[in-house]
Amino acid sequence: MRPLFYRLLIHLASPTNEPDMVVRLSAVSVLSVVLSEGLLADAAVFEPFVENCVLELVQIVGEAEEFDTKVSGLTTLKEVIYMMGTKIAPFVQTITEQLPALWESSFDWIMFRTAILLVLSTLVRAMQEQSIILHQLVLPAIQNTLMGSDPSQQQHVLEDSIDLWVATLQNTPSLTPELVSLYACMGGLIELGSSENLKVVLRLLEAYFVLDSGSFSHHPGTPVLFSKLSAYLVDLKMEATKHIARTLMIVVRSSLQSNHVAPIQRQFIESKLLSTLVAEILQISAKGIVDRVVADFTTIVSLFVFGVVVAGKGASVLPECLDVWNRRKSLGMALATLVGTANPDVMGRIQAIFGSLAGVSSEVHGMSSEDARLHWCESIRRSAHSLGDDDDESPDRKRRALLESQDPIAITDLKAFVREKLHTCEAAIGGQQWGLMELFQLV
Repeated sequence: MRPLFYRLLIHLASPTNEPDMVVRLSAVSVLSVVLSEGLLADAAVFEPFVENCVLELVQIVGEAEEFDTKVSGLTTLKEVIYMMGTKIAPFVQTITEQLPALWESSFDWIMFRTAILLVLSTLVRAMQEQSIILHQLVLPAIQNTLMGSDPSQQQHVLEDSIDLWVATLQNTPSLTPELVSLYACMGGLIELGSSENLKVVLRLLEAYFVLDSGSFSHHPGTPVLFSKLSAYLVDLKMEATKHIARTLMIVVRSSLQSNHVAPIQRQFIESKLLSTLVAEILQISAKGIVDRVVADFTTIVSLFVFGVVVAGKGASVLPECLDVWNRRKSLGMALATLVGTANPDVMGRIQAIFGSLAGVSSEVHGMSSEDARLHWCESIRRSAHSLGDDDDESPDRKRRALLESQDPIAITDLKAFVREKLHTCEAAIGGQQWGLMELFQLV
């Protein structure tokens, strides 16, 4: 029955068969309803009609004089794109060739520009890696909105423009100069002050670092963002603080795996973000509270320690941090790394540190290496989930999965790592008079 509906409605939408625009628009309106009811499940049935449908919808959008009519055509076109997914690729040029001229002619028609942005977002998500061919079209539209001179228009189309930015970034197979040029705009979005804007900035920050952490570990816009996030951490409610912690964990882990932890550590320090994290850990822990935020903040700090030996740095807060760290594998590896520095504050707490290391070892003991890896990756997946709603097959999701599979915490043998750091410490203090290996075995 549906194929007959599709054939009839597309026939009525064609000016060749039906010159009356009212009849054509009625057919498009009914087609939109039919498509919505059969979303996704009907893609195979509708595929033979896609080419003619796209041609008729594009023609209506171009011919219609009323912008409301154009919006109706674009809305139906968006539903067709969403239903067909990657199978829409052969018709991309037909869909997009009129959009620049339509955009330029619709300066005073906010709803129409919003409809264009929604079509582009849907098209980018449908095309996934192939969406890079759309960058020359979509990125100027994003820049025009974010950096435009008309504040009233910017306010009305900002949300949809940002959604297009997120979709483009999450689905690009590689970093482009245009995407880099947009990075600095995130600071302005934070200043708008709403919790939704903060969530969007965190989505974008995650996606940028998962895509190419090396480029943004050195970017001058990163300390600006970190400074703003540092200020937010002190005043935000618990739920928003959790989102920031999860995003920062992804930033640090991606930098660690790409061997750019030193520049990102410098950015954390210079922006005061690291000191804010440590202060929050100590302040919350002093109240006897041990919650997910403390665990996440502490994991972020521990990843820094694991990635970079910090002997001689942060001596004023190191003793307090050592006293509140709990038992998680990342923290165990961080503690072992600190033992390897032979720092006096560390050595003064060696017995308590060994107790923590023993606790972590007992958690890992009995797991196969693959079980331990999956256990750690699952904990990462829960704590560092994407704030976006992108498709599971998007390039961004694939990059995140690769990040998880290559996590050094997951693939490192904890006991061998601890032994290595104990030997390093014994060598640093001039022999085995401390009996660290023997002491560790006794704990």
